[in-house]
Amino acid sequence: MMLSFRLSTLQAPDWAQQTFARAPLGDQRRAQRATHVAQAMARHPGLSIPALFDSPYEVKATYTFLDRPEATPDRLQRPHRDAVAQRLRESDHTFLLLEDTSDMSWAGNQPVAGLGPIGLGRKGLQGFLLHSVLAVAWPREAAGHSRRPPVEVLGLADQIYHVRTPRPAGEKRGHSKARLGRQRESALWAAMGQRLGAAPAGVRWERVCDRGADIFEFLAACLALRHGFVVRAAQDRALEDGGRLFQAACQADVLGHFELALRARPGQSARVARLAVAAAPVRLRSPQRPGHGAGHEQPIAATVVRVFEPDPPAGVKAPLEWRSADRRGGGGFRASPGGGGQIQRALADRGVPQGAEDGPGRRAAATGDGGAAVRGHRHHEPGGAAPD
Repeated sequence: MMLSFRLSTLQAPDWAQQTFARAPLGDQRRAQRATHVAQAMARHPGLSIPALFDSPYEVKATYTFLDRPEATPDRLQRPHRDAVAQRLRESDHTFLLLEDTSDMSWAGNQPVAGLGPIGLGRKGLQGFLLHSVLAVAWPREAAGHSRRPPVEVLGLADQIYHVRTPRPAGEKRGHSKARLGRQRESALWAAMGQRLGAAPAGVRWERVCDRGADIFEFLAACLALRHGFVVRAAQDRALEDGGRLFQAACQADVLGHFELALRARPGQSARVARLAVAAAPVRLRSPQRPGHGAGHEQPIAATVVRVFEPDPPAGVKAPLEWRSADRRGGGGFRASPGGGGQIQRALADRGVPQGAEDGPGRRAAATGDGGAAVRGHRHHEPGGAAPD
C-alpha cells in the first residue's frame, strides 16, 4: 500500500493549530513556537530548518525551542496521538495499523551524543531506530469495489525510539550469549502492542507489519489483544501436523482467478497478470525456546492464502506470487465462473487491500484474525530446512 499526501497552503495553519497548540510543553509560548514551525514544515515538506525561514531570528528560535528538554517527541505528538486514539475507538470500523522500524541516520565519523550504531554498525553510521504505527481507516463500502478503494489516513497512533548499545570491543558479531544480555530489538513489536492496548469491542484493528514482526510471540500477543495481523513472512513456519507453511500454500486448492494490471518497470513492460487464489486451513506450531521444546505453546489456527500466477507469459522470469495466513478461515473466498469480481469482492469483504505493489518475485505474508492483505516481496520457494 502506497500513501502520499500533501497539505495545501490553506490547510497547513489549521492542521498545525489542531495538532500542536495543546502540546504539554510547560509554556504556551513553546506550543505557539511548535505550531509556527509545523506550519512552515507543512507548507514546505522536506526543507531543512534554515531553508524554512527567511529570518535568522526564526531559525535560531526554532533551534532554541528544539533544544528545550520539554520538546520531546512524545510531548509534541501527544495531542495528535490522542486524536488518533479517539478515532480508533469508533465502533463498527476496520482500521489498518501500518507498522515498521526505520533507521534514522546521521553521517559523520565523529560520535554524536544520544545516538548509537545503525545498520551493520559500520564506522560513520550512527542514529537510532524509530518504530512507528500509522493508522488508516478502511472504508465501509470497500466490498463494492473491484479495485482497492482509497483509505483515510488518521495519523500516527504511536512511536517508539530505540538507541542501540555499541558492541563492546573484542566481542564478535552475532555472539549469542552476549546478545542475551542486551535488549532485543524484536521486543519493540511486543512493546508496541502493549502501548496500543486491546482493540475495543466492535472495532477491528489489523496490524500490518514487515518481516521483523514474524515472531510467534508477537502473533500470539496480537490475538490476546484482539488485534488482527498482516505480517510479511520471514520464515517457512512449522505446522502442528508436521508440515510447512509454504508447502501448505502450494498444495492449497484454487478457488478462482482474477486479473491485475502491472505497471511498467525497468526491464519489464506493463502487462495484465491473470492470478489464481488458493486457500487451506493450517495451525502454526510454536517454535523451540530456551527451556521449552517446540509445541509448548498453543498453536495458532490460520488459513494460508496463496495468490499466484499459474501460467505466466513467455519471457516473464519471476512470476507473481503472494502467500498469507488468515486466522479466521477461508470461508470468505468464493470461486465463480470467470472468477475475478467475486474473488476481489470476497477479499475486500475480509479487509484485504486490492492492487498490492507489483514487481518480479514475491515472498509470503502471514496474517491473522481478519485481514489477509498480502504485500509483494521476493519469491521464496518451499522446501528444505527452515527456522521455526
